[in-house]
Amino acid sequence: MTVKSVTRSLQTSDITVMSNVTSIQVRGSKITKIGAMAGQAGETAASTAASIYIDLEVSQKQSLPAVLGSTEELGLILSSKDAVELGLLLVAMGQEGQSSEQVAATLTRLSQLMAEVG
Repeated sequence: MTVKSVTRSLQTSDITVMSNVTSIQVRGSKITKIGAMAGQAGETAASTAASIYIDLEVSQKQSLPAVLGSTEELGLILSSKDAVELGLLLVAMGQEGQSSEQVAATLTRLSQLMAEVG
């Protein structure tokens, strides 16, 4: 199986990552899409599905193993600008290899979502 990796730089302002116990400030540093190349014998769509990784660097290092070790839930708080940039990168990486019709359907759906929340 051949694996393809695409990495892009991601520079964000502070992003608040919240858990049920605490919160920390991080900054996005890169986004990477890793997936197997389709088309080899015996591979299914599930076996070639891509994963997208977002690397975050902690802005203010904390030494709270007792607190961070008990974390059960996480949440992100992004600025509007960072949300748009991250969203665009996620959509672009998720649409790689899609047909023009599938990309058009995604753009239509994005227009609908923007109208709903706007």
